[in-house]
Amino acid sequence: MLENCDNFFCFEDTFYIMFTCWGCLFFGSMKDPYYDSETYRGDGGDGTGFWIYEKQEDIEESARAELWREELIEEIEQKVGSLRELEEAGKKEELVK
Repeated sequence: MLENCDNFFCFEDTFYIMFTCWGCLFFGSMKDPYYDSETYRGDGGDGTGFWIYEKQEDIEESARAELWREELIEEIEQKVGSLRELEEAGKKEELVK
């Protein structure tokens, strides 16, 4: 089949087919009602497809912040507990004297 085809016409036909397929896919997705629906936009969709990763990064960042906050509270409670124990030991020592 390619033996009968002139190079320019084969290139032109191939380009036309590729451009038509790209146009159908691109403009067809622009008219897709799903991307304009509340289901897609309600979750934060902006039409790029990258919003899913950005949303996931935000979730992970808030989870890390919450974990760090919990660890910090535990550390403070431990220090306060040990400080109270020292104060109690000091008071007991004063009472013994």
